Amino acid sequence: MDDDIIFREILKKLISEEKDLDLVASCSHALEAMEFLTHQEADLLFLDVEMPLISGIELLDKLERKPLVIFVTAKDEYALKAFEQEAVHYITKPVDRDKFQQAISRARARYKLLHGERVKAERVMLTLKVNGEQVRIAAEDLLLVEAASDYMLVQTEKKKYVVHSTLKAFVESVGAPYLLRVHKSFAVNPKAITKIGARSLWLADKEVPLGPAYKKALKDWE
Repeated sequence: MDDDIIFREILKKLISEEKDLDLVASCSHALEAMEFLTHQEADLLFLDVEMPLISGIELLDKLERKPLVIFVTAKDEYALKAFEQEAVHYITKPVDRDKFQQAISRARARYKLLHGERVKAERVMLTLKVNGEQVRIAAEDLLLVEAASDYMLVQTEKKKYVVHSTLKAFVESVGAPYLLRVHKSFAVNPKAITKIGARSLWLADKEVPLGPAYKKALKDWE
């Protein structure tokens, strides 16, 4: 939906090149789009912010059933408002094929999630140097990392590894959401936490000390 007829034609062409997209309506202003969406369903809406009569954001506020939305506008000052509306993506004009493809990829992923289909994510793999050899493990398999002198004990669901590195460097290289620092000597996979106490937390039956300086980060994660 856009009051710029030239842009609507460009968008029509880009949509026509996608086998899984069917254009069901092309509207020049928000009230026309609202009339259509009141009686018909759409899975995805390309929406300009600045429109005659009412804005694109006002239109969304009035809709009972909201489709996925990709905002397209000449100004980037509306980005925050767009994402407050849980927009899939936000494109600034002029729109080219690369911008369009990026937005459509996000829309497809969101659609699959909303309809109960699991989006296959590429596993993040880590390379550990253990006894002079390189060992590959999946980041999601990490449970616990413990610092000890000049080495670390890295524990996964199935095995333990002794790795020569600092805890700080290792946590920074792995990053969220796979590791969370909870003590000066410990980092854990937050998804593996089963219980949190005042001074400790648990990974199943494994108790891990919880440092006062790290409580806020743990609370923010929760």
